[in-house]
Amino acid sequence: MKNKRCRGCNACKQMYSRFGFSYYDEYKMFYCIVKENVTSVNDVCEQWTPKVKEKADFSAERFDGAEQDIKRLMELLKDADEYIRQHPFG
Repeated sequence: MKNKRCRGCNACKQMYSRFGFSYYDEYKMFYCIVKENVTSVNDVCEQWTPKVKEKADFSAERFDGAEQDIKRLMELLKDADEYIRQHPFG
């Protein structure tokens, strides 16, 4: 990276503002978790570290857990479907 600015620093997190119930907008400011203060996009400091993209977890344990969760949901939906067929109007 050419410029070691806050936008590309791993310690700086984008700030957002909330409008209404579901609309969020980006500020052109960041919060530095190292300095614990608000910074601008173009600020530079000596504690800059490059942004790190988090890698997806494709481990077997995670897929096994998801498979068990899906099977449980299928059982619950089957039970709910049977109940609805037996009691059509509640």
